[in-house]
Amino acid sequence: DDPHTRIKSQVTPGRDPAGWTPAEQCDWAQRIVSLAIAKPMVAGLFWNQWRDDEPHDLPHAGLYDRAGHEKPALTFLRRLRRRHLS
Repeated sequence: DDPHTRIKSQVTPGRDPAGWTPAEQCDWAQRIVSLAIAKPMVAGLFWNQWRDDEPHDLPHAGLYDRAGHEKPALTFLRRLRRRHLS
């Protein structure tokens, strides 16, 4: 259960994000972000939800958990940025 979620019925096709673990979120980010940045028409990415401890739309989709700890997906995004934009 995610008490800060505003939209309780939001479901991602093929996967209910309410059941995501931080590792599953990172796996998803690795697949989708890697695919997106490989496309020449992609000029940038926007992650809609920063933290799970503030009101948000998607359950458990923040890059920081409710305790304020960084999730593995943020570590992945940071490494990807350093590798390709530094």
